[in-house]
Amino acid sequence: MSSIPQRFPRRSRSKSLPQTLTSSGATQQFTAVDQLGRPRTDVSWSVDNTSIATITTDSSPTLTGVAAGTVNLTASLGSISVSVQVNILAGTSLPIGTVLWSAPPVAGFTTQRIIQAVPTSNGTPDLYSIDIDNNGNYLVTGFSASGQQLWQTSLSNNLQLGIDANNGQVMGDSTGGLILHGNGITTLNLDGQSGAIAWQRNDLPGWVPFGLAAGEQHNAVGQDGSMFVPVNNAAQSNLLKLDPQAGTSSAAYTAPYGKGFYVTGTCSGPNTTGGVIARPFYYPGSVSSPIVDANGNAVFTASYEIDTPPTTSFCGPDGGPESYSGGSQQINNFLVSVAPNGTATTTTLPISSAVKDLHVLAPDGNGGALVSWWTIDSNNVPSSFMLSTTTGTPYATPLNAVNPQLVLGENNTAFITNGLSVASLTAQRTGDTKHPLTTRFHLSRR
Repeated sequence: MSSIPQRFPRRSRSKSLPQTLTSSGATQQFTAVDQLGRPRTDVSWSVDNTSIATITTDSSPTLTGVAAGTVNLTASLGSISVSVQVNILAGTSLPIGTVLWSAPPVAGFTTQRIIQAVPTSNGTPDLYSIDIDNNGNYLVTGFSASGQQLWQTSLSNNLQLGIDANNGQVMGDSTGGLILHGNGITTLNLDGQSGAIAWQRNDLPGWVPFGLAAGEQHNAVGQDGSMFVPVNNAAQSNLLKLDPQAGTSSAAYTAPYGKGFYVTGTCSGPNTTGGVIARPFYYPGSVSSPIVDANGNAVFTASYEIDTPPTTSFCGPDGGPESYSGGSQQINNFLVSVAPNGTATTTTLPISSAVKDLHVLAPDGNGGALVSWWTIDSNNVPSSFMLSTTTGTPYATPLNAVNPQLVLGENNTAFITNGLSVASLTAQRTGDTKHPLTTRFHLSRR
């Protein structure tokens, strides 16, 4: 059973239309909302056949199914009225696949996202929808599980959220509200009870899909509702822990700084060898996007590079340095786990070269994590690799999926896709045993 918030005036659309309920005394509360999404308590309600269903006359009325049939439910305000047909079925349960309620979008808007809320006992939404118009304006609507519209908030395109069906990250917070973090300049939180903007920040990095940029942006939510946000910039690279209620943040982890050198050769003349003057400089390492495991740990990768300067310069015919020899580069890649109490633990990864998009896919089910990265060879051919930090031996990613998507199922079975096929594999390697592909099937469109 579901609710029927109706919109006034008549030019507005109906929202959350219930279709069907059973006749064995099933009940449903209804609400009328105006064109701005505000509940109206001054509406009159009626049904055209009380032998099929009855409706109470209070400000938020309840409809009760009496007998099988069809009834028209009408909400009236002055000279304006809106009706909807409700089907009452016989029996105590509804057929599988019955539409309980639907939520057509406001004229000019299309629904881009449906987000499940974090449930609370404070009357906050169970479900959110995000609608966008052609000008980039947003409507965010909170619904109860039964389809009752609790509130609706308009967000102007001036906020530059950068969220649509494919871009941006939207997640429920621990108090029933909603955090919107797009690829624009604004991150904000909507209060779960009112839909009002609780806080807004313009200093967090924009969301970026995996594989499109270094420092890709995906966030994770901790067990206490905190949001972990990776921030990589020229000054410092941190994993920020964001308080979803206040919008304040602190560094849960700071990546080590790398060390490089500015070098100048010391030449005594043309076509000679000389020494090197090396001046060090320091720059921040990087942190990847995090996941949160079953124990509440924020798990991610971090990297930094330590160079040693060359020792010899080779001088050309003009007496200036042309090349150098000596020196080295040490790439340090490791896994970081930040516990709920803030303690950070690092594990060195057996990856000693610069790689692309090093990040954590999922827990491996054995106290470690599945890590993924990819490389490009001299022929510009990409190759993708994985490892379980429990065993630490890299192997080629099944399906050669570059930036794969993976979820962990029962019995530590992981499911991975490259967008065309899906394979399942055991999540942890034992010794030199390859990950067996237990299932593989092809995805097709019909």
